[in-house]
Amino acid sequence: MRTSIIKEAFKRTGVTNTFFDVALLYHIQRMGGRIKEIEVKYSHRDESKFNIMGEILGQGVSLLAFRIRHSRFYKYVPKRATELYLRKFRWI
Repeated sequence: MRTSIIKEAFKRTGVTNTFFDVALLYHIQRMGGRIKEIEVKYSHRDESKFNIMGEILGQGVSLLAFRIRHSRFYKYVPKRATELYLRKFRWI
């Protein structure tokens, strides 16, 4: 993959929450980069502070917001809705 594509994708990725990787991959693919999946092993520890319900909610809201932000309908989204997302969900 070309370094220029990766640098530009990082510039375009304005997401700073757990949705960051999805946004980055979206921009890389839109600019012509190739994506390859690799297997990742995950092991859960009981003392982990990972909140699955919070993660599901956060990913769902982030996915919806990202999709709207990159659609032709974004100009119709009320400014108040954008501010609510940034205030309440951007941290997830």
